[in-house]
Amino acid sequence: MTAAFRLLIAINHPAQYISPLLVELARRADLLVVYTDVDSAKAHFDPGFDQIIEWEEDLLAGYTHVTVGSGVPGLVRTLRQIRRFQPEALLSFGWNSASHWATRCHLPRHSSTRLLVCDATGQRGANLVRRTVRALRTRVFCAMTDLVLPISDANKRYYLSSGVPPERMFPWGLPVEAATGKLDRNVLRMQLGLREDTFVVCQTGKLSPGKRPLDLLDACQAARSRGVKVQGLLCGDGLLRSVVADRISRYGHHDVCTGFLPYAAARRAMHAADALALCSDQEAYGMVLGEAAAAGLPLLVSSQVGGAGSLGPAQPGNNARIFPCGDVEALSDAIISIALNPDELQRMKLLSRDIGAELAPDQLAEALMRALTGP
Repeated sequence: MTAAFRLLIAINHPAQYISPLLVELARRADLLVVYTDVDSAKAHFDPGFDQIIEWEEDLLAGYTHVTVGSGVPGLVRTLRQIRRFQPEALLSFGWNSASHWATRCHLPRHSSTRLLVCDATGQRGANLVRRTVRALRTRVFCAMTDLVLPISDANKRYYLSSGVPPERMFPWGLPVEAATGKLDRNVLRMQLGLREDTFVVCQTGKLSPGKRPLDLLDACQAARSRGVKVQGLLCGDGLLRSVVADRISRYGHHDVCTGFLPYAAARRAMHAADALALCSDQEAYGMVLGEAAAAGLPLLVSSQVGGAGSLGPAQPGNNARIFPCGDVEALSDAIISIALNPDELQRMKLLSRDIGAELAPDQLAEALMRALTGP
């Protein structure tokens, strides 16, 4: 009997979207996951949502994992795990922690394929000195990597700017799972306070300035002023909750804000909508894009979102329309163009479902194992 392929993955902490992928990889390989810490798998307070987050599923079940800590002790413990496990491939989710750098070390008596996946795009947000240091660190880490896994066009450009040649890239993705449970659209709309005869555009996530939820409300109001039946659906909570409530009131309570919804409930709520908008002024990737694609929603995406492009879940000309960040009129035009064109709406929905299916955890796990072991 052939021994299972040994794969070690270094990740900072458990995440809802990654755990199903790890379970699928554990079914296909001898998998060891090295975490810096596992606190995020427990109930914890999220200041962005102003809520205690408690996952509905065990993020640590279905695969073997160890916790190594941070700093020099974490580096030493990770190196010990690597020597003990003798992996044939080491996949690093990012490069910020000591365990990530441990996976780049050449080990005596053993050779491993070193892989990297991250959502970095080199977007603004740091001063010149910090950007320079970050760029140098990235270039060094990439030079110590055999194969990078770009998840979007912006991510690929970032790798290219960091000195990675195209032949050392294998396009991949970040996993999303389709919502489960009963998904009757009319029932969901009734539960959420939405009308049956309107075109609903949803946005899920934190109600923070960077997410620009007011842009969606303003765009929906602009569409209504042009005679189009549109409702905005905001699923989330955060700093702008009271401002959002005031804007909804000013516009006659046509739009709906649910407040905070647990992860699974937010995914189900998408099935009450006709499209998803992501208006952020800075978003490296946008996990919600893949989740909305899996729900079969057309995507209306700000120009500052990294997940848009031919490699990402939001593909312009296929299942997505891109609008200039902050341009409410352009967003309103995009909403109207889809709402009044049933054929285009159906085309984009089908393409979204296809893209979402490609990002399913089992599909990504299969693709990665083929890249590592061959067909």
